[in-house]
Amino acid sequence: MILRLLYIIPIALFIKCSSNPVSDTLDSWKKNQDSRYWYGVSIIDKSSADLNIQKTARNEAIADIASQIKIKINQDFKKIVQENDYEIKEYSTQILESQIENNLEEVEILDFKDLGDTYMLYARLSKNKYYSKIETQRENAKKVALDYINKVFSPSAESFRNLSKAESEIFQYIDSPMSVIYKNKSQNLYLLIQSLKDDLLNNISIKPSQYDKNIKNLIPSNDLITVSVFESDTNMPISNIPLFSEINNGIDYCYTNDRGECDFYIDKKFINKDLAQHMYIGVDQAKLYGNEYLENHYNTKVDINLLPLKVCLEVDEYNLNNKVLHPYIEPVIKEFLIKELNLEFSKSDTDCDMFIYVSATTKSNDESPDEYGIYQVFGNATIDVKFLNKEESVLNLAINNIKGASFNSEKQAATKSLENISNKIFNETLVELVSILKQN
Repeated sequence: MILRLLYIIPIALFIKCSSNPVSDTLDSWKKNQDSRYWYGVSIIDKSSADLNIQKTARNEAIADIASQIKIKINQDFKKIVQENDYEIKEYSTQILESQIENNLEEVEILDFKDLGDTYMLYARLSKNKYYSKIETQRENAKKVALDYINKVFSPSAESFRNLSKAESEIFQYIDSPMSVIYKNKSQNLYLLIQSLKDDLLNNISIKPSQYDKNIKNLIPSNDLITVSVFESDTNMPISNIPLFSEINNGIDYCYTNDRGECDFYIDKKFINKDLAQHMYIGVDQAKLYGNEYLENHYNTKVDINLLPLKVCLEVDEYNLNNKVLHPYIEPVIKEFLIKELNLEFSKSDTDCDMFIYVSATTKSNDESPDEYGIYQVFGNATIDVKFLNKEESVLNLAINNIKGASFNSEKQAATKSLENISNKIFNETLVELVSILKQN
């Protein structure tokens, strides 16, 4: 259209200044116009046009006609949308384009003029032929849509596909209501399809294997919810129905099998620290109808109860071969893990999900201070983390040669070494442990 304007603007300015063959041609064409037709005119600057100037001129004239049809259809379409409250605004441009592209074959070339530097073409389209063809297409689409509808008997993947096909057949023609006789009653075809869709969806029951699920986060497991889909009226299972599940914005998908069942595994990466969470399950309408614009709504909810992880913590701390009465490492581990994870500590080895073993010792190579009067002691620690009934460790590492220093005594230097070990465990080791656990 921009290119066409570039052709027309200099010519239009020239026409205003004086009478010329272009102006005379336009006047002569306009005199014979009939209200039963749409007319299209193209005025092409030959120096700027494509080599195939006849084709270019014809396309411009058709575009002129098409723009007039679009304006007329747009006005009617907006009125009908307002009256019927159809929520199909995003499809309006597509509908108009489709109608125009499929119904401009009847355009007649009435005349053309080669005026040296300018080429002009004059075309028309019969309104009666255009609307007659649209009506024929509407009737054909209506018939095909009814054929699809008559194949719908019960909620099944095939029934939903047939309704989707029926809607696709008529969608570009719903700028005006389409009436049909269905079950001896006159109905709006588009609204009938929507009503049948709703009836089928409402006749689908979704039943989870349980409505209340207790899980423990961080423990590797295959927690799942088995969902059964069946007709509400007959209790017959429905196969090949697409479902979705959602936990904290994490979404999973599944199709029902021949028994009308599908399994949704509870993905731990979607589970947060809240003690009460939910899995929402519903029919995936976007997949069911093949329409990505449809929103999904859940039919069923499963309550997920997050149980605390039970941890057995055993820490042995020796300072210069003496058992530490007031430990440094154990409270640090408890403080960090309670803050980061949903867990509780247990003293019973038979009632634990995870075991954490820590051993820390300090030793001095020289009981005397160095030449600067500083006592130096080095500490080592090992950490081993395992799940119940698992031989392989989740985390197993050693922390070696952590120095402690003091001007006062060897014991204070050893104590400082244990403090430094506890700081390293708090700032590094436990961060790594939590990261590993959250990946399980």
